[in-house]
Amino acid sequence: MSNPGQDKVTVRVEVVIEGGRTSSVEMRSSGRLKGTYGYIKYPTSASDNTPIVRQTGGKNYIEAYGDSPMYYGAYPSRVWALAYPTKDVDPAAHPKPDGDALSTFIDKSTGNWSFLLRQSQNNPVPNANCCATPCPLEGDDNSTLLVWWDCSTSSSMDIRHVEAKHFYGYCPGSGGWGLPFTPGRVAVGSQHLPRTLHATFTEALAKLGRVTLTWNGVRWVGESIAGGSLVSLLCHDGMFELMSAGPGAAFIVAGQPTVHPRFHWSVKGTALGTLSGHFGVTLTE
Repeated sequence: MSNPGQDKVTVRVEVVIEGGRTSSVEMRSSGRLKGTYGYIKYPTSASDNTPIVRQTGGKNYIEAYGDSPMYYGAYPSRVWALAYPTKDVDPAAHPKPDGDALSTFIDKSTGNWSFLLRQSQNNPVPNANCCATPCPLEGDDNSTLLVWWDCSTSSSMDIRHVEAKHFYGYCPGSGGWGLPFTPGRVAVGSQHLPRTLHATFTEALAKLGRVTLTWNGVRWVGESIAGGSLVSLLCHDGMFELMSAGPGAAFIVAGQPTVHPRFHWSVKGTALGTLSGHFGVTLTE
């Protein structure tokens, strides 16, 4: 049998997960693990966005949470976490928490931990990158979260496991607190966008006039009574698509609008149907 006080093994594990891009390093593991990767549940990788929940003192803060490996049937006592403003971070080069890392206790019954922006907790993780463009494409991560699992019961650290998660840090507003609960806006993925948009058509589709598009939980939808067309707007995999299947006009146009500080998108296209021809359309809040 192994001796828990003496038998220690150093193992380095590199994992490539399709669509997840999580890597981890196991350090001085004395007990059996439930697994060697995947303990960071949030933030998630691109093409999702991780909203910056606070910008202060020149630092960007994000929320993070997850669960934990077990050692000899028990969870570690605490975790440490720190974000880095690049995706080129090797967890093996950071065997212990760096200076700005925060720590929190692990729930001993579930193994869960969290760094959240709440009045009772208020400990989001610092140093993420922050870009203003939403809906990143796969592979566009701009930040890395490192989490260290600490089994110490005293003031000295006993780091057994460190894990890295790439993510896309996104600025949903210009400074301050972002837009977690702004009236009139809805969460689309991890973005916060207007609940109502207005599409104004010109040229061949001028008869459609100004169409009000309202969020229905999946996309924005509106109808032009004058032109007899149902119009919808969808955000998917880094692109916005505006479309209509008629009967007055049938078209589809795609692109990336400006969404912050205010939504604005002007695009040209060609329509089929009763109102056929080249047209322009501008979407605004």
